[in-house]
Amino acid sequence: MMLSKNFSTIEWECRCGCGQCIVEPALVNMMQSFRDLVKKQVIVHCVNRCPKHNEEVGGVPGSYHTLGQACDFHVKGFTIPELHSVALTSEDIFTGGIGIYDTFVHVDIGSKRQWDNRKHT
Repeated sequence: MMLSKNFSTIEWECRCGCGQCIVEPALVNMMQSFRDLVKKQVIVHCVNRCPKHNEEVGGVPGSYHTLGQACDFHVKGFTIPELHSVALTSEDIFTGGIGIYDTFVHVDIGSKRQWDNRKHT
């Protein structure tokens, strides 16, 4: 099932196979707006994580991923630092948390904050 013109529920589901797929419309709209801005395919790494999977991957307790309110992603044609920079300057789209990691950018619908969790800078 499609959530928007470019994202499907399969992309939103927990990667452990449990089927958790909490759909937060604000996150779907945010990611679709970003996809429309960059005009390139957004590769979703993770949206939903069930509590068990969250623990297995080292996610923080109460992670926005356990609520379906966060997205880790990259975009082909952008380096991660370039993608992070575009996300930071898209304040009308991304109003919550924005973090940079080695292989993806994290955005969520929580409070406005930023962090750098790269191991190799």
